[in-house]
Amino acid sequence: MAAANRKNCGNGCGVMSTYEQEELKTVYFELEIGGFFAGYPRIEVSNEDGKCAAKYVASYNTGEDDFEIGITVEEFQKYIHDILASDILKWNEEYVDPDVLDGTQWTVTIRYSDGQQVKRYGSNAYPPHWKKFMKAVNSIDMLPDLR
Repeated sequence: MAAANRKNCGNGCGVMSTYEQEELKTVYFELEIGGFFAGYPRIEVSNEDGKCAAKYVASYNTGEDDFEIGITVEEFQKYIHDILASDILKWNEEYVDPDVLDGTQWTVTIRYSDGQQVKRYGSNAYPPHWKKFMKAVNSIDMLPDLR
């Protein structure tokens, strides 16, 4: 988050880490999580075309409504910072427990300003720092928490 305000001190401190570069070029984050009986609600947070927004897309069978709220650039940057701080970029592409049928499936998508994207998927299995990640996902007060 501080990367945007970084000043070059002449001793290499003006060089951004790969993590900070990823943070600055991120324009979209999505988590969809659920299962057959609970449906698949999702949260989308974006900074595209000069508009920052957070959106909750309800599952098909809950009776909830979709809704979107505007957020500031600073809120977007903090959100992405906290998401990436859970080491999501070090996660495997897939986490699957083959011994569980049905259960919970999840998909994470991160999109960059250059159009590239990162996807992670899980079915009844989770990467390291999952609780920290979910705390970051659920940090926008106006949106319902995903489980």
